[in-house]
Amino acid sequence: MLGAQLQQSSSLHAALLKNHKFQESYLFTPQQARLHDLDAVFQLAQNGLHLLSTHSKHVKSLNSPLFALSAKFADRTRLSLEENAALDAAIEQLLFAISPFLTEQAASKIVEWLVRRYR
Repeated sequence: MLGAQLQQSSSLHAALLKNHKFQESYLFTPQQARLHDLDAVFQLAQNGLHLLSTHSKHVKSLNSPLFALSAKFADRTRLSLEENAALDAAIEQLLFAISPFLTEQAASKIVEWLVRRYR
């Protein structure tokens, strides 16, 4: 009974999140993407955010939940419609803030996190 409940509450995308055979990536080739786990990509993104914060007051003023430690464990498939809408708004705000820097490596690190974590 408990096993069935745990199975039911597991992520709808758990297999995708753990599957290292194929990783969607903005920054890396598929072969390189497999070498970088979620923790490594999270660290890259935080580094990118820090670098862009030194160049942009708008980026620096963001207090985005997208880079909280809890974001590493967030699962969009388990969020309510309102929570997903808030997440979409946070992603949109972040993309708007980093858009002037999209050709820079720091912004690419952030986009990699968004692709890898939030699909």
